[in-house]
Amino acid sequence: MNAPQTRSFGSAMRRGTTLVEVLVVMVILLVGILAVVQIFPRGFQILTLAKKNSQATQLSRDEAERLKSRTDGIPEQILGDALPSQLSLHPECTIDSGGVVYNASSIPQGNWASNVAANHRRRILGEAHRVPAPRRLTNGTFGGLLIPTFGPIDPAAAYIVNSSDLAKNSNPPQDLARISGRLYRSGFTYSPFEYFVQDPSNPTVALYLPTGPITLFRVSFYALIQTASGVEKRYFRNFEVPVALTPPDAASGNQPFHRVELNADLVAPVLAVGESFIALNPDSLKVARAMRSVSVFSDNPFEYIPVDDTLGTILVNPLTNGLTVPTTNGRQPVGVVLDYTVRDWRMLRSDFRITNIEQGQFRLPLAPLKVTGQNGPDGLRLTSMGGADDPILEGQTDQTSFLTIVDLETGSYVCEHRPGTKADITVTVNKSLGLINFLDTNATRDNIQIFLIDPVSGANREVDIEGRAFRAVYMAKEEWAVQVIKPASQYFASPILPAAGEFYIGGSSSNLGGSTTRIYFPAEDVEQKVTISEIHYLDGGGNRRTLSGKDFVIRNDAGNVIPRPYIDIRDADSAAVTFAYDAAPAVRGVKGGSISVRTLWNPDSFGLSASSPDNVRALERFIRGYRRTTVQTFIERGEVQN
Repeated sequence: MNAPQTRSFGSAMRRGTTLVEVLVVMVILLVGILAVVQIFPRGFQILTLAKKNSQATQLSRDEAERLKSRTDGIPEQILGDALPSQLSLHPECTIDSGGVVYNASSIPQGNWASNVAANHRRRILGEAHRVPAPRRLTNGTFGGLLIPTFGPIDPAAAYIVNSSDLAKNSNPPQDLARISGRLYRSGFTYSPFEYFVQDPSNPTVALYLPTGPITLFRVSFYALIQTASGVEKRYFRNFEVPVALTPPDAASGNQPFHRVELNADLVAPVLAVGESFIALNPDSLKVARAMRSVSVFSDNPFEYIPVDDTLGTILVNPLTNGLTVPTTNGRQPVGVVLDYTVRDWRMLRSDFRITNIEQGQFRLPLAPLKVTGQNGPDGLRLTSMGGADDPILEGQTDQTSFLTIVDLETGSYVCEHRPGTKADITVTVNKSLGLINFLDTNATRDNIQIFLIDPVSGANREVDIEGRAFRAVYMAKEEWAVQVIKPASQYFASPILPAAGEFYIGGSSSNLGGSTTRIYFPAEDVEQKVTISEIHYLDGGGNRRTLSGKDFVIRNDAGNVIPRPYIDIRDADSAAVTFAYDAAPAVRGVKGGSISVRTLWNPDSFGLSASSPDNVRALERFIRGYRRTTVQTFIERGEVQN
């Protein structure tokens, strides 16, 4: 009989996990989880920053492409009061609790945002446009509609509208006869599109302007002025010269000239006591016909009707279309030339057409948008994009505040609701996504119908959105701004430190000195590209050489003898030793063709108090939080003459 089998459980038993072991494992897991969790915020920050950098680069590229597509609207120059890299407030300024900046003389300069970062450089000079083909606007007026490239504009700054520059003729007619106080030359017929210069290099320089139906000219030039502290260079822009309507001479039928002495008639009356006019830079002299602002067009082609003071939109007399002026490239169409100040580079622009008619949607390239009632970066409540003095731009309700849609064909605004009622919404905006949705106002017609409203008369019109060109003007959170930086299209030689639009040849002045192989430029043009037609210089053996059509990038470095950025001709020819100062001139045809588009944004915030010093310090800390990205491109201006 077999003995009963028995099983020993000792070897098969598994010991249970103790509480201490469980706690140790939990602690290890918690430490690991905490370490991983701490990685995520930094990782999210990196991803967010990378996304915004990508958005900023794309915004800069989009603006550069927009400018390339309309080269006739590129300005001659964009002026500012600071270097392109400078963002800070001027040190002598103060700030009150409402964010208003005051200069050293306690004169208000507007909100802090208009005085820092991108808004240091806002003055547009010489923005030349072809005269658009005439069309009929929403209010029934007829003419060539022109919208500035960088509107909205600052309504407090001067808005100058000129026609094309007149051609300069340095050989005035001889044997002028004065008849009844007017200057004539018997048997001589001159073009109404040219003027004559007499003694251009002397203090007695005089202009002879055409008379006739054109009754207002504007004259611009650089001049050297003697002051108590030395010689100073000043830019006189848009001196207004009225010319009385003068009939031809009854006997000969010749049209008389109008003589203007630059010193006695223009400069001397605006100089301070003890100052005097020394000389004119003849290359900088420009004479243009002024375009007159009118309410109704006449038979004078050089007129315009203001359409919208916010965008700077004007309507040009249709008689201007088709006129041509003589230029070095033959006869060219008459252009319109604008001087104005950009209102705020934080007002972003996006041009678009609705291609998917059934959807009727457009997504802005940047979101979220600012919202009325929320706090801005300074802690103050946001009101609107335009301000209380701008009822159209500030939006018709809170939904479209900080967003305005302009019809580029008529200059009218897209109406957010059916005229006469605010209950029937026709445009909706998702501000978080930046999504604009056009709703059909008329189901009896094909496609999507919307209403346009004229900014002046309030007249409205129902239109089909298919194929229409629109511009969205909007402001995004985090102070996004797209700024355009443009050096002068043409530079003029200066015997002293160069101002905007000038250059100084190193060593050409014994008082100023400088390197004999460097050409110096204004401080704000650092990092810009210039093209120089001719440079005459000597090598180490005294041999005369010439560089033609060379491109240079203006740079700066520490220890520069002259406190201005420069280009060095040794970069193109290492054998260069000195300019050929006996050449006439040693440097000719200096042009700036590059355009930089800079996008800035700032995710930080700051607070305002009753203490101005505290406000200045807080703003400076905020300014240090600006991020930026820059795209540079080389764009030739269109054939429009200015």
